[in-house]
Amino acid sequence: MKILTLLNDPPYGTERSYNGLRLAGSLARRDEVEVRVFLFGDAVGCALANQKVPDGYYHLDRMVTAVVRHGGEVGCCGTCMDARAFTDDMLVEGARRPALDPRGGDRMDAVGRQGRELLSTTRAMLACRTRLVYRRRVAATMLHASRVARGRGAPGVGAGR
Repeated sequence: MKILTLLNDPPYGTERSYNGLRLAGSLARRDEVEVRVFLFGDAVGCALANQKVPDGYYHLDRMVTAVVRHGGEVGCCGTCMDARAFTDDMLVEGARRPALDPRGGDRMDAVGRQGRELLSTTRAMLACRTRLVYRRRVAATMLHASRVARGRGAPGVGAGR
């Protein structure tokens, strides 16, 4: 079985990247599973080497290393790395910039054609969500404007209540 995990959340502050890497590490230990992890957005920080975290916190750099050690592949979005001034030599051993980026050098099969299709699907989903949020805001604004026009004002505010 082949598994591709896409992580987008920051390394610390939420547990989504932690749980994604925990799942990837667990699956990478199985013989019949081929695990690939692609980090983009703030999640590229998960693969930075030598992270200093307070006692009791999880070390995502060690979790990335464990995925690689058990045969998994970890790719980091090159554009996302550049936006955060991360260089290839700052990454843990085994994590690398995949071929999605023309400057990536050697090809990482983990994010070949299927990865590009998943990323384009993710982009389409984000664009759809953005349109939905925009429509909701427009609808809320129009509702507020109609209430004001009828003398009711904003909900919970004004003399119309």
